[in-house]
Formats: sequence, C-alpha cells, structure tokens
Amino acid sequence: MKRIIVYLLFPLLLLFTQQETRAQKSPDLVSLLKQCPGAIATQRPLIGIARFTKSNGEIPDKYVDMMTSMLLNTLVQSNCFRVVKMPDPATGTPLTEQPQYIITGDMMQFSSETKTRKIFFRAKTTTTANVGFLLQAKKADAAELLLSKEFKEEGTSEAKESVLGIIAPAVLHNQGATTSDSIPTAAPIGSTAPVTTDEGSDKAFINALEKGVKEGAIYIMQNSQSFQAPVSAVTTTTVVTTETTTTTTSGPKQASITIANLSFAKLVELETELKAKTGVTNVEKSMKNGEGTLTFLHLGSDDELVTMLTTKFGDTIEITGFEAGKITARIK
Repeated sequence: MKRIIVYLLFPLLLLFTQQETRAQKSPDLVSLLKQCPGAIATQRPLIGIARFTKSNGEIPDKYVDMMTSMLLNTLVQSNCFRVVKMPDPATGTPLTEQPQYIITGDMMQFSSETKTRKIFFRAKTTTTANVGFLLQAKKADAAELLLSKEFKEEGTSEAKESVLGIIAPAVLHNQGATTSDSIPTAAPIGSTAPVTTDEGSDKAFINALEKGVKEGAIYIMQNSQSFQAPVSAVTTTTVVTTETTTTTTSGPKQASITIANLSFAKLVELETELKAKTGVTNVEKSMKNGEGTLTFLHLGSDDELVTMLTTKFGDTIEITGFEAGKITARIK
C-alpha cells in the first residue's frame, strides 16, 4: 500500500520540483530595472524606442502600437538608461537630443485559436494567441547590430492578472500611426492588476504581447553593458592647488516639464509643489494648445522629478520623453 502511494505522489513531487527550479532560474525584471543605483541622469546613455514594424501583413496596427508602447513604458523605469520615443520621420517633431542607440523590432508571427468545451451544462470558450517578434538594438549612427534576438510567446484569454501591470485600455497617439488605437497603459513594473479587456482574442493577444515585452526587457537589461554613455557625459572638472585637490560641482540646472492634456488648475497645483521643493527656484509656467509647461532651476536629479510626477498623477500620467533637463508627459 505504501509503495502504491509513493508511486502516485512521485509525479506530483517531480512537477513541483520542476516548477520551483524554473521559478528560481527566471530573472526578476524589477531587480534588473533597478540596476545602476545612483546613476546620474545626464550620464546615462540615451535610447530611442522606434515603432515596431510588421513583416506579417495580418497583424493589426493596434497590436504593433501596443508592443511599442509597452516596451517604452517598461524601459523608461530603468535606472540605467534615458529613454525617449522616436518621432515619425515625416510628421514627428525632431528631438532636441539625438539618441545614441535605437531599439526596435519586427512582428512576424500572429495567430490565435478559440476552443469551446462543455463543463457539465455550461459552454466555456478559451482563446489562445501566439506572437513572435524580432527585437534589435543598434547604434543610431551605424548599421551594426548590438543585440538581436527572436521571441515567441503564447497568451491566453484565461489570464487573470497583467504581466506588466496593465490597468485599462487608454487612447495613445503613436508616432507613425495614422489613427489613435485603444492601447493598454502600463503601471509600475511589479504591480498586479486585473485584465479588463472583455474581448477574448484581445485578452489573449495582450497577454502574449506582455510576456514578449517582459522577456525582451529582461534581455535588454541583462545586456545593459552594451549601451555606453558618451564620453563627454562622464567627464568631471578637477581643480588642483598646491595644498589640496578639490572637485567642483555645478550649480542649479535648467529644467522643464511639459505635460499634454493638462488642465490649468493642475498646472497651478504642480507649480505650487515645485516651488515648495528644496533646491527649486525661478519656476515659470505657460499654457498653450492644451500643453502645460513649467521651466525652472533645480539642484536635484531628473529622476526625482519623474518620481514627483508619478506620485502626484499615479496611473493617469505617461512619461513620453526623458532627456537631460527635459521631461515630457501626457495625461491619459
């Protein structure tokens, strides 16, 4: 009898051990994004996220835009890079600082299968989606590839929680898109949120896209040493005297925050909070065409400003640009 029980339990123990081993080997995206602690924003490499292409003509544009947006929202949370969305070459506004590196990809595989099975007297429909894409990184001024890897992921309409913390669909005007599509917006990595899309195929594809972006972001972060800051960004000025050696530090830095879809009342609130911060002076505000802009001098880091924005506006704000002394965002 005991031998029979052991034989019955052995497959379960083996399955549990394999699951534990896979969990231990799986890299933690949150920890990888928090690499490079204390890195000064101006000394980080600037990476541009370009809109994905699609070699499979059956892939709807909204899924291409979703993947681009998800990757941007994930990597912008990294401590190792400054990340900006690349404008459309024909219609986009040129960036004030050109990225050193470009990350983009090509979506190649796109398929789904829906099955209905009966459980007692009820019919249950489940959709499985498969997505395959090629992720690449290269220097902006050269054709040579730094990184290139193909990913294939499977998603299901049964997913209960978002892999990347998707809160709900929101409208995002993507560079390179002719229309605005319903695009999920990401919460901070590591948070959990229910998947709110009702359509089974959408839930399955979003689940697959999130898994793919997560694995792609892990791949980028594991190879973060491939992205080097410019030499000019890491130089320091040292003053040598006959008695002591001292290193000079710069004074207040000029900075600006521009937020689209921001009401004037919220702009005034943000202005008040900035003025109350230690080390912030000369705060000036302006409002034009639905965009509120604050310009000021500050002694802190640009990361502190991003933290202030995400703390104040929570999931209603999306950081669309992060350059030295210049932050752009929009209210969803």
